[in-house]
This record gives sequence, C-alpha cells and structure tokens, in this order.
Amino acid sequence: MTLYGPKLYHGDSGSAGIESRISSLATEFGLSAYLMSQCVRQYFAYLYPTMPIIHEGSFMQRLTQTDELSIEDKILVLSLCAVTVLHAAPQSDVTLDKKWQLGRQFLDLCFHIRRTCDWIESASLASIQASYYICVSMFELKKPRTHYFYLREAISMAHEQGLHLEATYVGMAEIQAICSRRTFTLLFITERGLTILRNKPTAITRLPYLLSDYFEDQDAIVLTGFSSLVNLFSILDDKFVDLWSSTPGDVSSAEPLSNIAAIQHSLNEMSFDNTAMTDTQKADVLITHQWLRLIFWQASMRQGLISYAASDPIFSSSYPITIAKDLCVVMNQLSIDAVLVHGLGIFEKLFEVAYTLMDALTIASFNWSDSEELRYLFSCLSASPNSHSTYVKMLENKMDTGRSPQHSPGLSGG
Repeated sequence: MTLYGPKLYHGDSGSAGIESRISSLATEFGLSAYLMSQCVRQYFAYLYPTMPIIHEGSFMQRLTQTDELSIEDKILVLSLCAVTVLHAAPQSDVTLDKKWQLGRQFLDLCFHIRRTCDWIESASLASIQASYYICVSMFELKKPRTHYFYLREAISMAHEQGLHLEATYVGMAEIQAICSRRTFTLLFITERGLTILRNKPTAITRLPYLLSDYFEDQDAIVLTGFSSLVNLFSILDDKFVDLWSSTPGDVSSAEPLSNIAAIQHSLNEMSFDNTAMTDTQKADVLITHQWLRLIFWQASMRQGLISYAASDPIFSSSYPITIAKDLCVVMNQLSIDAVLVHGLGIFEKLFEVAYTLMDALTIASFNWSDSEELRYLFSCLSASPNSHSTYVKMLENKMDTGRSPQHSPGLSGG
C-alpha cells in the first residue's frame, strides 16, 4: 500500500486515512491506495458541486464497511477516480501525461471488471453514474466518439430503469430518489450541450423534474447552483433544438425571429449576483450564460436574421464582440482554479466565443491583435495544458490563414 504520493491539489493532506474497501480494491489491482483515497476525497471537495449525483455519507460508509464491494461499486469507484485524476488542476504534482496514464489505467480496469460479469442485466444507478464518469473521462482524453458512446450508454440505462418516469420514484428511498433525479438531470445537461456543439440528436426529450430536496446545509447551496445551470440549459428546449437543426426554408421567418429575440433579451437580463453557489458552480453558470447568448446569436445567423446594420443589437454582426467583452468581465470575477476543475468542457465554450469573436472582428475590419478581449481569451484558454494543446492551437491555425485585416501575430502569448 502506497502511503504517500503525488498530490492532485496543493491543499491536500497526506495524512488522511485510507478507507478499508479502497485499500482492498487497490491491493486487488495493484494500485496506489493513497491515490485512490485522495481521488475520492477530492471528488467531493472539487467536482461534486457540478456533479452532485452521489450522496457522500452513504458512499463513504460503503467504503469503510468490511463487506466486499459489489461489482457495480467497484466500477463506480474506479470511474470516479478516473474522472477526478483527469480533472486535477494543473498546479498539482501530476503532469498532464501522468494524468492521462492514470486515467486510462482506471478506465481499463472498469472495462476489465465489466467483462467478468453480466453487468448490463444487473445494472443499477451506480452503473449509470459509472458510465457517465467514463463518458466525461473520455472527453478529457480527447476521444469524442467514445465520449458520445458512453453518454448514450448511460442514457439508455437510465431509460431502462425508468428514471424519466415519475412513477419510478413512488416509494423510493429519499436519498436514492435525489441521486437518481440528479443523475438523469446531469445526463440531460450533457446531452443538450452535445446537441448544440456536435449536432447530435436528443434522447432525453423533456427537462427532468428536479426536486428541491437536499442532503444537508452545504448541499443546499450546491443544489441552488446546480438548479441555476439546469435552468440555463432548459432554454435549449425541443423547439430550439428543431430550430437549430433546421434551415431557413424549414420554418417561418416570423417564428424564429420572435422566439430568439425574446430568449436573447431574457438572457441579457439574467443576473446571478444574488444566487448562492460554490465558486466552481459560479464559473460553470456564468460562462455557460455567456456561451448561450452566443448560441442564440448563431441560431439567428443560421436563420438569416443577422445583418451589419440591424436595429436590434442582438441581430447585429458585431454582437459576438459584445458577448466577448461581457465574458471577459465574468472571467475576471472567477478564480482560475474554479475554471480549471471543469476540464475541457468549459474551455470549449470559451473557445466558441473566441473563435466567433475573430470572425466578428474581421467583419468589423478590426485587427485581431488590437483586441484586448481576444488576447485575454487566449490567455484563459492557455491556463490548462489540455486546453492549450487543443483550443489554442485551433485558434492559432485560424490566425495562420491571415484573414484578419492588417494581421499581426502574437496573440497567444505562449
């Protein structure tokens, strides 16, 4: 058993006890019990606010019992370790290559255990949650098709277990019901994001019903922030999804104009200043808010509603510049650690704003290198090594095409 090792976050304590079940699981597969215990603790310390689908008290109790973990729980623990180590902040003692190595090791063990049993027929809520963690891990490992496959797997199991039906929750234990509802809601959020970013079809057609029940006082704040994120994604309803995937000739010109305008103005008026949430949730909610403004502008563009001389600013070709300015104001309110913990997903939203900003600046005959907002977004995207090697390089490739008026290099700063 490894008592000490690299720290995922610089505030970690090396003296924390190791749960007996984690110790046994680590011994079974030749892993570091210290690292696994650290992953579990850091999941609840850093990732839980944006993935609040496991009840910490019940979960930790299972890990301290003498009975051997079930197959489902073993896979859940390993998948949770994978997603945590892959989302560890760059300031940790673990390099990006080492994170990827550890993440793949945990995932390979998940798949190995699955092959030893008929896990599909015995699938439980833990199985759905494990598939979700695998899906998120695959995104960090830059495997978009595998990411989508395991998201679909999780959604299919959720439907098979009836998590989309209210009748399923009748008589269910309170903690189980809360975790089940939150899990299905998190699947909805993730799928809607993919629907927009990857033009994928939707399997969850309705916004799930999220109870206002919470586990304890701290969890009440987590629920408030989680609900704020859910409310933002609820704007991407089926009508909008149909509009997003349609062409201008598929719908009447009056309907998208009125609907998009109403939602866009509503987004502009939204404020989360008085909403209690954790720092990591604040980063997720505020950045998603600005990203959604861009998405609705892009939907307007798809429908031919954008012009340089539009009377309403939301239909102006320069509106992405306004969104980028507001996003930079938001980013200045956030700590970098609160952003980094979200992994590549949140950086993809920043990238979308930066990429569209470059086009808007070109239309406005504005030199890219003169844009403070673009320089700042380059800096934000460079904060994560994984993001830098993905999104900064994509923006640099766009710069290499030389489409900026009077283009001059030097925006990336690293």
